[in-house]
Order: sequence, then structure tokens, then C-alpha cells
Amino acid sequence: MFNTNLKTTAWKICSQFIKQGDETYKNIYYKEKEKYLNAGVPLGHSHNRAMRKMVKIFLSHLWVRWREIEGLPVKLPYVIDVLKHDSYVRPPV
Repeated sequence: MFNTNLKTTAWKICSQFIKQGDETYKNIYYKEKEKYLNAGVPLGHSHNRAMRKMVKIFLSHLWVRWREIEGLPVKLPYVIDVLKHDSYVRPPV
């Protein structure tokens, strides 16, 4: 149960981040892609996995900024707050 149009739109936005040069998300993409390539993952799979990671981070940043604009409380993302991951990427200014 997910919105396929929204998924496609998010994927297209993140494809443009790579092409247009948004440094925050572009760096996330290339760092992840390099990590997967070094682990022996095929090129196409590495691309898709890196894009998926970039999309997730972009959507979490979108959620944070949207809540700030609406004047609603904002807390750390689920993976940081509950799952205790330590690599939080702050939303760009």
C-alpha cells in the first residue's frame, strides 16, 4: 500500500539532484554507490541502492522542513531516535 506516483516523483527529483548538482544529496549518492561497488555489488544494483538511500534521506529532510514551516514540533528521525543509528545527515539550509 504505497503511492506509485509519489514514489516515481521522489525518484525523479533525486535523479535531478545528481544531474543538477545539489551537493548534499549528490555526495550521499556517490558515497553510497562507491561503498556498494567496493563490496562487489554490480553497477546497476549499486546505482539503485544509492538512489534509494538518497531518496530516503531527502524525504526525511522534506518532512523536517515541512513541519518547521507549519510550526509543528520536530524531533530526530526514527532511525536516530529509536534505532540509535549514529550517522545523522542534517537538512541543508
